[in-house]
Amino acid sequence: MYPNVKNLSEEIRKMVERRIRLEILKEQEAHLRKEITAVQKEIGRLEIAKTAKKPRVTKIRPRRGKKSAKALLVEVFNRTKRPMKVKELTKKLLQRGFRTARKDSSMTIDSALRANSKLFRKTAPGTFELID
Repeated sequence: MYPNVKNLSEEIRKMVERRIRLEILKEQEAHLRKEITAVQKEIGRLEIAKTAKKPRVTKIRPRRGKKSAKALLVEVFNRTKRPMKVKELTKKLLQRGFRTARKDSSMTIDSALRANSKLFRKTAPGTFELID
């Protein structure tokens, strides 16, 4: 074989390898562009959701003329003058006309007791008393 033919076939092989490599890279580029577009769309959706209005949290407020849970709790404790369990307090407050939007009224009473740690002290599990 002639030396020039050998060099020529080597150059042709290198050119073919470069073209194949170039096609592979172009396919990868197209795939990555699709992924980038999908990621950008997801980012856009998340940013829209982030700026959307947050749900409004409504607090349970006493109706006009009705006393709050805290005020009723203080009255009950002043009358009984002893530590009481949450279930017992709930029963007394419901008898006095206390109403809540929750299904389980004892959760509201428990929350009121825990939120007002300056007024009420926990003496045992589920038991509270009025701080003098």
